[in-house]
Amino acid sequence: NNIITESDRLNELINDILYLDKLESGTIKLNIQKNNIIDTYHKALNPIYHLIQQKKIHHSEINLLTKNEYFYDEARIIQVFQNILGNAYKFTEDGGMIQAKFQEKDNFLKIEIFNTGKNIPIEDIELIFDKFYQSKHQNIRKPVGTGLGLAICRNIINAHKGKIFAENKQIGVTINILMNNDKNEAV
Repeated sequence: NNIITESDRLNELINDILYLDKLESGTIKLNIQKNNIIDTYHKALNPIYHLIQQKKIHHSEINLLTKNEYFYDEARIIQVFQNILGNAYKFTEDGGMIQAKFQEKDNFLKIEIFNTGKNIPIEDIELIFDKFYQSKHQNIRKPVGTGLGLAICRNIINAHKGKIFAENKQIGVTINILMNNDKNEAV
Protein backbone atom coordinates (compact mmCIF):
# COMPACT_ATOMS: atom_id res chain seq x y z
CA ASN A 1 0.00 0.00 0.00
CA ASN A 2 2.82 2.44 0.84
CA ILE A 3 4.47 1.73 -2.51
CA ILE A 4 1.25 2.47 -4.39
CA THR A 5 0.61 5.62 -2.34
CA GLU A 6 4.14 6.92 -2.91
CA SER A 7 3.95 5.99 -6.60
CA ASP A 8 0.70 7.98 -6.94
CA ARG A 9 2.27 10.93 -5.11
CA LEU A 10 5.33 10.84 -7.39
CA ASN A 11 3.08 10.65 -10.45
CA GLU A 12 1.10 13.66 -9.20
CA LEU A 13 4.35 15.58 -8.63
CA ILE A 14 5.61 14.84 -12.14
CA ASN A 15 2.27 15.85 -13.66
CA ASP A 16 2.26 19.09 -11.63
CA ILE A 17 5.80 19.93 -12.76
CA LEU A 18 4.93 19.30 -16.40
CA TYR A 19 1.70 21.29 -16.10
CA LEU A 20 3.48 24.19 -14.41
CA ASP A 21 6.15 24.18 -17.12
CA LYS A 22 3.44 24.44 -19.80
CA LEU A 23 1.76 27.28 -17.91
CA GLU A 24 5.02 29.19 -17.53
CA SER A 25 5.95 28.73 -21.19
CA GLY A 26 2.51 29.84 -22.37
CA THR A 27 1.85 26.61 -24.29
CA ILE A 28 -1.46 26.06 -22.50
CA LYS A 29 -4.16 28.09 -24.20
CA LEU A 30 -6.98 29.36 -22.07
CA ASN A 31 -10.56 28.53 -23.02
CA ILE A 32 -12.10 31.91 -22.19
CA GLN A 33 -15.88 31.75 -22.02
CA LYS A 34 -18.59 33.62 -20.18
CA ASN A 35 -19.19 31.73 -16.92
CA ASN A 36 -21.01 32.23 -13.65
CA ILE A 37 -18.30 32.73 -11.01
CA ILE A 38 -20.55 31.57 -8.14
CA ASP A 39 -21.39 28.34 -9.98
CA THR A 40 -17.70 27.85 -10.74
CA TYR A 41 -16.83 28.28 -7.07
CA HIS A 42 -19.46 25.68 -6.09
CA LYS A 43 -18.04 23.22 -8.64
CA ALA A 44 -14.70 23.54 -6.84
CA LEU A 45 -16.21 23.44 -3.35
CA ASN A 46 -18.54 20.44 -3.80
CA PRO A 47 -15.85 17.68 -3.90
CA ILE A 48 -14.36 18.76 -0.55
CA TYR A 49 -17.44 20.10 1.20
CA HIS A 50 -17.97 16.86 3.15
CA LEU A 51 -14.40 17.16 4.50
CA ILE A 52 -15.09 20.72 5.62
CA GLN A 53 -18.23 19.50 7.38
CA GLN A 54 -16.35 16.63 9.08
CA LYS A 55 -14.03 19.17 10.72
CA LYS A 56 -17.09 21.25 11.68
CA ILE A 57 -15.63 24.19 9.76
CA HIS A 58 -18.21 26.89 9.13
CA HIS A 59 -18.30 27.80 5.42
CA SER A 60 -19.99 30.96 4.17
CA GLU A 61 -20.15 33.15 1.09
CA ILE A 62 -20.70 36.84 0.61
CA ASN A 63 -21.80 37.88 -2.87
CA LEU A 64 -21.58 41.63 -3.43
CA LEU A 65 -21.52 41.33 -7.23
CA THR A 66 -23.94 43.23 -9.45
CA LYS A 67 -23.63 40.37 -11.95
CA ASN A 68 -22.28 36.82 -11.67
CA GLU A 69 -21.06 36.24 -15.22
CA TYR A 70 -17.48 36.96 -16.23
CA PHE A 71 -15.04 35.82 -18.89
CA TYR A 72 -12.47 33.23 -17.78
CA ASP A 73 -11.34 29.64 -18.33
CA GLU A 74 -13.67 27.77 -16.00
CA ALA A 75 -11.61 24.57 -15.74
CA ARG A 76 -8.51 26.55 -14.72
CA ILE A 77 -10.37 28.72 -12.20
CA ILE A 78 -11.93 25.60 -10.65
CA GLN A 79 -8.36 24.33 -10.24
CA VAL A 80 -7.37 27.58 -8.49
CA PHE A 81 -10.37 27.44 -6.16
CA GLN A 82 -9.78 23.76 -5.35
CA ASN A 83 -6.18 24.42 -4.42
CA ILE A 84 -6.99 27.41 -2.23
CA LEU A 85 -9.93 25.64 -0.58
CA GLY A 86 -7.79 22.55 -0.03
CA ASN A 87 -5.15 24.64 1.70
CA ALA A 88 -7.81 26.46 3.72
CA TYR A 89 -9.21 23.11 4.84
CA LYS A 90 -5.74 21.77 5.68
CA PHE A 91 -4.71 24.77 7.78
CA THR A 92 -8.05 25.53 9.48
CA GLU A 93 -8.59 23.94 12.88
CA ASP A 94 -11.74 21.99 13.70
CA GLY A 95 -14.61 24.41 14.28
CA GLY A 96 -12.89 27.20 12.34
CA MET A 97 -14.20 29.17 9.40
CA ILE A 98 -13.72 29.49 5.64
CA GLN A 99 -15.42 32.38 3.89
CA ALA A 100 -15.49 33.37 0.22
CA LYS A 101 -16.31 36.94 -0.71
CA PHE A 102 -17.07 38.08 -4.26
CA GLN A 103 -17.08 41.73 -5.28
CA GLU A 104 -16.13 44.13 -8.06
CA LYS A 105 -13.30 46.56 -7.51
CA ASP A 106 -11.79 49.00 -10.05
CA ASN A 107 -12.83 46.97 -13.12
CA PHE A 108 -11.64 43.76 -11.46
CA LEU A 109 -13.52 40.80 -10.11
CA LYS A 110 -12.16 40.43 -6.59
CA ILE A 111 -12.44 37.11 -4.80
CA GLU A 112 -11.27 36.78 -1.20
CA ILE A 113 -11.03 33.32 0.35
CA PHE A 114 -10.48 33.69 4.09
CA ASN A 115 -9.74 30.99 6.65
CA THR A 116 -9.13 31.08 10.38
CA GLY A 117 -5.93 29.05 10.17
CA LYS A 118 -2.59 30.27 11.49
CA ASN A 119 -1.13 33.43 10.01
CA ILE A 120 1.60 33.01 7.41
CA PRO A 121 4.94 34.17 8.80
CA ILE A 122 5.76 37.57 7.32
CA GLU A 123 8.98 36.23 5.77
CA ASP A 124 6.93 33.59 3.90
CA ILE A 125 3.96 35.62 2.66
CA GLU A 126 5.52 36.61 -0.68
CA LEU A 127 7.23 33.23 -1.16
CA ILE A 128 4.24 30.89 -0.82
CA PHE A 129 3.45 31.30 -4.53
CA ASP A 130 6.97 30.19 -5.58
CA LYS A 131 7.60 26.71 -6.94
CA PHE A 132 8.36 24.08 -4.29
CA TYR A 133 8.16 26.63 -1.46
CA GLN A 134 6.82 25.34 1.83
CA SER A 135 7.09 27.29 5.02
CA LYS A 136 9.37 25.90 7.68
CA HIS A 137 6.73 27.09 10.14
CA GLN A 138 3.94 24.71 9.05
CA ASN A 139 2.77 23.33 12.33
CA ILE A 140 0.51 20.61 11.00
CA ARG A 141 0.67 16.83 10.96
CA LYS A 142 -1.21 16.50 7.72
CA PRO A 143 0.41 15.18 4.52
CA VAL A 144 2.84 17.71 3.12
CA GLY A 145 2.03 18.87 -0.40
CA THR A 146 4.35 19.22 -3.36
CA GLY A 147 4.81 22.95 -3.00
CA LEU A 148 3.43 23.50 -6.51
CA GLY A 149 -0.26 24.21 -5.92
CA LEU A 150 0.00 27.94 -5.24
CA ALA A 151 2.63 28.36 -7.98
CA ILE A 152 0.15 26.80 -10.41
CA CYS A 153 -2.58 29.13 -9.07
CA ARG A 154 -0.38 32.17 -9.62
CA ASN A 155 0.40 31.15 -13.20
CA ILE A 156 -3.27 30.52 -13.99
CA ILE A 157 -4.31 33.89 -12.57
CA ASN A 158 -1.40 35.62 -14.37
CA ALA A 159 -2.56 34.00 -17.63
CA HIS A 160 -5.93 35.65 -16.97
CA LYS A 161 -4.10 39.01 -16.62
CA GLY A 162 -4.92 39.02 -12.92
CA LYS A 163 -3.19 38.97 -9.56
CA ILE A 164 -3.16 36.64 -6.58
CA PHE A 165 -1.69 37.38 -3.16
CA ALA A 166 -1.97 36.38 0.48
CA GLU A 167 -2.73 38.66 3.37
CA ASN A 168 -2.68 37.99 7.10
CA LYS A 169 -5.67 39.09 9.12
CA GLN A 170 -5.88 39.53 12.88
CA ILE A 171 -7.06 35.92 12.98
CA GLY A 172 -6.40 33.89 9.85
CA VAL A 173 -5.36 34.41 6.26
CA THR A 174 -7.03 35.70 3.11
CA ILE A 175 -6.04 34.69 -0.39
CA ASN A 176 -7.02 37.52 -2.73
CA ILE A 177 -7.67 36.98 -6.43
CA LEU A 178 -8.13 39.88 -8.83
CA MET A 179 -9.27 39.07 -12.37
CA ASN A 180 -9.83 41.63 -15.08
CA ASN A 181 -13.48 42.35 -15.69
CA ASP A 182 -12.88 43.20 -19.37
CA LYS A 183 -13.25 40.32 -21.86
CA ASN A 184 -10.52 41.76 -24.08
CA GLU A 185 -8.05 41.87 -21.19
CA ALA A 186 -8.86 38.35 -19.98
CA VAL A 187 -7.93 36.71 -23.28
